[in-house]
Amino acid sequence: MHFREEQLDAFQYVTGLLKGRLKVLLLDGESGRNTPAPDAPLPDLTALQRECGERGIEAELQRGRGIALKEIVRESRFADLLLIDRETSLNNLYDADVPGFIKDVPADAQCPVMVLPAETGLFKEVVFTYNGSYSSVYAIREFMQLFPHLNGKKATVIYVPEKGIPIIPNEQLLNDYLRFYFTDVTFLVLNGLPDAEIRRYLQDKKDCVAVMGAYGRNTFSRFFNPGNARNMMRMLNVPIFITHP
Repeated sequence: MHFREEQLDAFQYVTGLLKGRLKVLLLDGESGRNTPAPDAPLPDLTALQRECGERGIEAELQRGRGIALKEIVRESRFADLLLIDRETSLNNLYDADVPGFIKDVPADAQCPVMVLPAETGLFKEVVFTYNGSYSSVYAIREFMQLFPHLNGKKATVIYVPEKGIPIIPNEQLLNDYLRFYFTDVTFLVLNGLPDAEIRRYLQDKKDCVAVMGAYGRNTFSRFFNPGNARNMMRMLNVPIFITHP
């Protein structure tokens, strides 16, 4: 697997925010499910290990062939956050398996997942998707427990009425909770289909991270359905944090 400098920049940045340790699962040459790609060479870890050392990244590298989705899920059970690089990690997989892989991992993972774009900027803003459900608040809490040091940044809450009622459920309670972490909190009501409106709002965003729980698995799956997986992965230029109870 050929790691790009921008990819290591993102891993280093997120790991630094977490004040954590990085474990790299090398899935080069296989589909993320069960079938290895034919004649795929094993990646050389020497350069990557050296680069991590020079950057001061405390990293463990695990090389394997034919690592199935269930093994990734097993690893996620003992992790705080699973990072997926959408470019390097997914471009090396069979095209037919990309939509299934990118949908199944966030849905099945037993820890929060963050999908990283080609280039990850600083997290100057956090965009929370919210619909009043327990899962939406759960995602917000999980994110803040992992990234409490983002306080002082801007927080934007996106609400898309699913029944045509533009009243944000428990807005004051959520505002009080978020202001414990942020001084700048904005609530934004968008009208339309949740997946389309969230996608439209995020596609021109930079230097922020989006948190999905409210519209989580269903919306995320539609983002990466077989018909538009490649285009959509390249349209969104922000990291997406997704989790579910």
